[in-house]
This record gives sequence, C-alpha cells and structure tokens, in this order.
Amino acid sequence: MKRGRRGGDARSWPRRIATAAGLVLLSSLIGLLLGELLFRWLEPPPILTDDLRSDRRQEDAALYAPAPPPLGYEPVAGRSAGPGRMNALGLRDREGYARDKPQGTYRVVMLGDSVTWGAGIPQAETFENLLEDRLEAEGRKVEIMNLGVPGYNALMMAAFLERRGLPLQPDLVLAVVGLNDQASTPAVLWEPEQARFRFFDSSGQDRVPWVFDLPLGLDRWLMTNSALFRGLCRRLAAPDTPVYDRLRTENREALLHIDELARGAGGRAAVVLLPELSSFAPYAKQAEHDELKAFLQGRGRTVIDLLPGLARLTDGNGESLRYHAEDAIHPDRAAQDLIAQLLHEGLVGKRLIP
Repeated sequence: MKRGRRGGDARSWPRRIATAAGLVLLSSLIGLLLGELLFRWLEPPPILTDDLRSDRRQEDAALYAPAPPPLGYEPVAGRSAGPGRMNALGLRDREGYARDKPQGTYRVVMLGDSVTWGAGIPQAETFENLLEDRLEAEGRKVEIMNLGVPGYNALMMAAFLERRGLPLQPDLVLAVVGLNDQASTPAVLWEPEQARFRFFDSSGQDRVPWVFDLPLGLDRWLMTNSALFRGLCRRLAAPDTPVYDRLRTENREALLHIDELARGAGGRAAVVLLPELSSFAPYAKQAEHDELKAFLQGRGRTVIDLLPGLARLTDGNGESLRYHAEDAIHPDRAAQDLIAQLLHEGLVGKRLIP
C-alpha cells in the first residue's frame, strides 16, 4: 500500500507542476490586466509621433541609412520620400552647394534635430533658408547649410559635425538645441507629463536599459497600445534618475565638444537656444532654460538665446507659433520667419557674420 501511494504521488507531480504553472500564469495575466486598467486611468494617451506611424517609418527607411554609433542613422544623398528630399551632399537643403567652400564665401553649418530640419515646412521656407536669404539680401557672401536631422540629440549632432560637417570647411557652426536635446536619445524623448519614444536598431555602444528592439515590431505595438508599457518606460526615463542624469551630462558635454571641434578646424561655434512653444509669460521651463544657458556661458561658449525675442514678438504667446496645437516643439511657417529674424539679429549683433 505504501509503495502504491508513493507511486501515485510520483505520477501526480507533473499534474501539480502544471497546475501551479497555470495558476502562476493566470495570476500574472490578471495582474497585467489590472495594471493595464490602472495605467489607462493614470497615464495620458500615447503621442503618435512620426516615429510610430508606419508611413513615416517607411519614409525614414527611404531617407536614411545605418551609421556608426552614436549616430545610428544618417541621411543619404539624393534620396527622397514624401516631403523630404536630400540634396547631392545628403542634406535637406537647396542644390548648388559645392563640397569645397568657394573662395571668399563665409560658410555656416547649422546642426539640429527635426526643428532645424523643418518638419512639416517646405524646404525653402525653413528658418535656415530664410536666414540665408536675409544675409544675401544685405550683400553678404554667405552659405548656410542645413545639417539638421530629425531625432538627433546633442551627442549625435557633435558626431554628425565631425563626420559630415567639418569636411564642408565651415567658418561658423550653429547648434540649434532645445531642452529635450540635453537628455534625449534615439530611444526616448522626455517631457514632463508624457513620453515620446523612438526605436532604432542601435543607439551606440553604451546601451541604456530601455533601448531595445523586440521581434516583429512588438515594441512599437506595445508603445501604441499598452498604457502599462508606456507608464513603466516613462518612469524608468524620468528626470532625476541616474540614467537620465548621465544622459544630460553627456549631451551637455557634447555641446562643449561642438565648440572644440569648430575651433580645431579653424572656425567658431555658437549654441542657439530655442524654447518650447508654450506661454512665455511666464515660461514654465525658465529655470531649466537659464540653467543650460549659464552652463554654456560659464564655460566660455557663445549663446544666442531666442526666448526673449520670441516672447517680445508674440506678446508672450508661444502657442501661436506651433505647427500643431498639441506640439510644443515644432514651429509653424510664421514662426520660421521670426526665428530667422532673431538669428539674424543675434549673428550680426555678436559679430559672428562678417
């Protein structure tokens, strides 16, 4: 009898293990469901940025090619998709620029992200082109070349300058940055109340915890459909976390490095601070804005601060400059002209343009 009971007990172990595994799986699914419901109540709806739209991802694949870290990707000469078109130098800019700087020409390269690139704006109406038109109308022999690439942060701008900008022999390097460029990576763009995510195959050799690629585009599916997934990732990327602070430090050092690269090549550099397009009276991110400005000026860097001028020209209503009502980053067509005007004043006033 005892031997039979032992035999029966041995045969029941697989069933017990299967039952326990099923209970664990069921409880996990219930926990995920409850967590999803909770986060759907707590979390803001997802921002379906260009990075999460399948049509834009197809355009990106057409415009860009893989590049060494920390870039991950870079534009390709001659490619076009949708409103984007790369010239013979691989820049979203007008044709006709020679790779070698013409004699007697003062050449400026402008680094930046999608704001400098001119997201949603015809290429000829970006503030980079409008600024060049203003300077040429004054009889100045100046070329301004648009090295803006959507999604680039300061670390990537510095690498792009070294890889593609310095061979163009610039006399002046302008880095157009916002507060998001201090700590954003190709994986995450942090905002106070929400997060916008980007997914690329590589973000550099020093991968941060939330940079990943799941099979079959599952990461993008989770980002657009799961509030629990978005909420957990957002909390991991929040300010004051060690990873965020490290990224901010790296990107601030990259802004200093841009100046060093320009000077090493016989040129000059300036950082253009572009505020988020919200109310400027008061400006909610004034302290962060001033902190970055003080950081750069305290290390001897030239800064062109667009915040005071934009506040003055709009009577403090920065929302009026937005390309989309809910987009605080990208300026509309009217704002492009205001930015070009203020850049002109800053460059001439600081004698950065001969």
